[in-house]
Amino acid sequence: MNKRLVTVGLISATILIAIGIAWAQIGKKRKGMVWRPTPQQQSAAPDDSRTLKEKARDSRNFAKTEAPKDLQEFKSLKELTNASNLVVIGTVKTNITRLSHDEKTITIDYTMVAEKVYKGDMTEGDDFTVSVPGGKVIFRDGSAASVSTPWFKKMQDNKTYLLFLKQGETFTTIGGPRGLFQIPTDKSSRAVQAHTLIEGDPLLKYNDIDVKEFLRELRQTLPKEKRGKS
Repeated sequence: MNKRLVTVGLISATILIAIGIAWAQIGKKRKGMVWRPTPQQQSAAPDDSRTLKEKARDSRNFAKTEAPKDLQEFKSLKELTNASNLVVIGTVKTNITRLSHDEKTITIDYTMVAEKVYKGDMTEGDDFTVSVPGGKVIFRDGSAASVSTPWFKKMQDNKTYLLFLKQGETFTTIGGPRGLFQIPTDKSSRAVQAHTLIEGDPLLKYNDIDVKEFLRELRQTLPKEKRGKS
C-alpha cells in the first residue's frame, strides 16, 4: 500500500513539474511576442472615404489598428545607413499628436535635440522633429479618434535614440520602426532596444546588444574619415 502511494506521489510530482515547465515556456514566448499581421491586415480592403473626424463624430470614440505601409526590409545597420539622409543620436524633448492633412490618420511628432550626428546635414545641439504613425486626437465636440500601431514601439520623452531618417515635411524613420533604436544612457543597462515589433524582422538581432558593440558596428558603416569614436 505504501509503495503504491509513493508511486502515485511520484507520478503526480512528475506531472506537476511538466505542467510548470510548459507554462514557463509559454510565459517566455508571451514575453517575447512581436506583432504578426492577420490575413485581414495583410490584404485589407480600402478604407471608406470618411475622415477620422467624421468617424469619431459617428461613434464618439473611434479606434482602428493600422498595419505597416510600404515597409522596406533591412538586414543590417549598413543597409539602414546607406538608405538614410540623416543618422543621428537624439534625445526626445516633447511630443504631440497631429491629424494628417487628409484627416485619415494620426502621427506623433517628437521634438528632439541632436546629441551625435553620424551622417547628414545637422549640427549637434540642433532641434529637429521626427514623425511616427499612431496616436490619439480629441476633437472640439468631445469625440476622439485613435490609431494603434502594434508593430511600432513608440519613443518616450527624455529618452535617447539612434535614428535612421529620411527628409520630408518632417523627418520620418527609414523602414518604419526599423530605423529606430533606444540607446542606454545610464549604468542601469547597457542594452540597446530595437523598436521594430514585426515578427521575424532581421533587425531584431540588435535587440539587447551591448551599446558599445552596437555603436562600433555603426561606425564601420561610415567612411573611414568619419568613424571616430562615439
